[in-house]
Amino acid sequence: MVSSLWVIALFEGGVIVATIAVLTGLFRHNTRTSKRLKKVQRQLAKVRKVVRDRADDAAEVKLEFLSKMSRDIRTPLNGVIGMTNLILGTRLDAEQRAYANSVARSGEGLLDLLNDILDFSRLEAGSMALEVIPFNLQTLLEEVSNLLAPKAQKKGLELILRYAPGTARYVVGDPGRIHQIMMNLANNALNHTEEGHVLISVEGEDGRSAKEVTFKVRVEDTGRGIAKNKLGHIFEKFAGDVFPTSEFDGTVLGLALTREFVEMMGGEISVDSNLDEGTVFSFDMTLLRDLGRNTPGVIAYEGDLSGVRVLVVDDNKVAGEIIAEQLLARDMVVERANSGAEALGMLISAVRNEFEFDVMVTDYNMAEMNGIELAVAIRNNVEIRDISLVMLSSASAELDAPEVEQAGYSGYLPKPVSESELLRTLSAVWSAKQNKMPLPLMTRQILRQETLFRAGPQNEDVNFEGVQVLLAEDNSVNLMVTRKILSNVGCLVTSAGTGLEAVELVKQRNFDLILMDCLMPEMDGYTATGLIIEYQRDKGLTPSPVIAFTANAMTGDEEKCLAAGMDDYISKPVQPDMLIDVMSRWLTAVLAERDRKDKISQEQREACVIEPDVLNMLKSMTGDSFIPVLESYIRMAVKAVPALADALRVKDAITLRREAHSLKSSSLQVGALQVGHLAGQIEKMSLESRFDDILTVFPPISDMSTRVVGHLKDYIRSYPS
Repeated sequence: MVSSLWVIALFEGGVIVATIAVLTGLFRHNTRTSKRLKKVQRQLAKVRKVVRDRADDAAEVKLEFLSKMSRDIRTPLNGVIGMTNLILGTRLDAEQRAYANSVARSGEGLLDLLNDILDFSRLEAGSMALEVIPFNLQTLLEEVSNLLAPKAQKKGLELILRYAPGTARYVVGDPGRIHQIMMNLANNALNHTEEGHVLISVEGEDGRSAKEVTFKVRVEDTGRGIAKNKLGHIFEKFAGDVFPTSEFDGTVLGLALTREFVEMMGGEISVDSNLDEGTVFSFDMTLLRDLGRNTPGVIAYEGDLSGVRVLVVDDNKVAGEIIAEQLLARDMVVERANSGAEALGMLISAVRNEFEFDVMVTDYNMAEMNGIELAVAIRNNVEIRDISLVMLSSASAELDAPEVEQAGYSGYLPKPVSESELLRTLSAVWSAKQNKMPLPLMTRQILRQETLFRAGPQNEDVNFEGVQVLLAEDNSVNLMVTRKILSNVGCLVTSAGTGLEAVELVKQRNFDLILMDCLMPEMDGYTATGLIIEYQRDKGLTPSPVIAFTANAMTGDEEKCLAAGMDDYISKPVQPDMLIDVMSRWLTAVLAERDRKDKISQEQREACVIEPDVLNMLKSMTGDSFIPVLESYIRMAVKAVPALADALRVKDAITLRREAHSLKSSSLQVGALQVGHLAGQIEKMSLESRFDDILTVFPPISDMSTRVVGHLKDYIRSYPS
């Protein structure tokens, strides 16, 4: 019995041992398998990372290639479009004008296609970001309607805009992308509609919070429609067989981009259509309300800053002193700190001594404590956290706006910063604080948007007569086109072929405005702009507005121009209306001063038959020939006026132009400025055979010429022999 128990025990023990051995083996096998699995997973993760990095690198390389290609294409395209526009401004017969219009439309179509391809590349590379700036949505849509109105009228269509009553107008978002979406949809509708109308309809409703508005947008047409089986492909890239005809395939690329932009803004887009029954595109988008703008007059961009207490923080003594000097000139109370730590001490001491600072203007890139760290320290201190903060940074590439705003700043401007930008930012920040109003982060882009909003539509009959413009451009065709556009509106143009030449010209004379190409030999436009700003600042000269004039059109190009100190940005190929609008914004002060001087001296000029300074200069130049020169002018003037009258009577434009030119140049030489000016008008009018207009100018020039001749005869009689 006992032996049996031993056998059983040994047997059971063996089973247990065997079981344990099997389990141990399985455990070791599973452990080895788990390790191998983890190793495989790590290897797969590395492979995925390599593939992802290579894909990202490929997208970046592709984007860089397209960026360079874009500039190479835009440069000759600028010449094609620009020269075509110049041709359209000349006298053409109907057939010639039709051909030139076809060239212009083809050039613009190529430009649109190039822009769409670049946008797709930006999206693929992940380098496209939405702007967040305040704008008027209703005004933007009205602008789209106005741009497309001529096309609708030409086709006999009615283009209708319905902006529902009570719908919010002032919002914060990306106006450029929304403008592009609406242009794509409305232009597509016009392309595929032969009769009836195109309706743009916008309604708004409250968003998820009181700060948001959700817009429902519809673009409806009465056109040829789209087959149901094609609707699923309409937003695909290059889906060229969606529409019934292939006449407008190019618009499909724009529709694919439109979907991308709508989805970037968190919205959805859809389409509903039947053949021969029209099409409806619908999308929604949620935007932030511009609360400051919705209360008119509360946010003042040019308010009174006298008495505002400002602490300027910069570890560069010269930079800090210049900022302080600018603020003191506006009667602000200013103190300076040379570091973040010193600034904190001064803020706390001021509060405890009942002298609280209203605003702090600080540099970002400071030793020991940078601008972000300083802002965080201020917001964490209950005694001083209520101060408004404005950052000036020469390291804008290292920071993005959300990071600066999250740190507690109300304003963020890249260096070099102009005095007007700084003062307008401080004014907006201060007025918002006084009125306890929310304010978006004030940036250079927002200041430009505000300038655009205040400027409104520009006068089509703009006159830049006598405005001195420096045009820095190394491409001869671009130079020719732009010079002609500027000359047509009265500008006096001086050209520079390199950035270095532009800097030297600024040192020789003052310019009212500078158009600066960014990529030029010897010295690029960015460097030249910095040197020009530095020179004018050191000499105490009024800064000349610098407008970037470039074929670059990639994301970040505009920001790079503004960070270099340029005031505005125009992408080539430039359109005359676009150039004139930008110039109008920056020449407002120049034109106002010119008008003021003209008004003050109008009576003096009318009373002054001969300008004494010009006459004296002629005297010093001609010496003994002075009186003979005057006598020669009298003989010429006596004959010129009757010759003009005869040519006008028979409508002889060639003789009118020749006689007027001769009278103009001779009169200006002897100081008969009014006669010279009137003769110049006749010369210009005769180029276009505007005989009725010349009739209105002729009586004044006849009267003034008689007075000049009489004055010069008296002058000669009294001249010492």
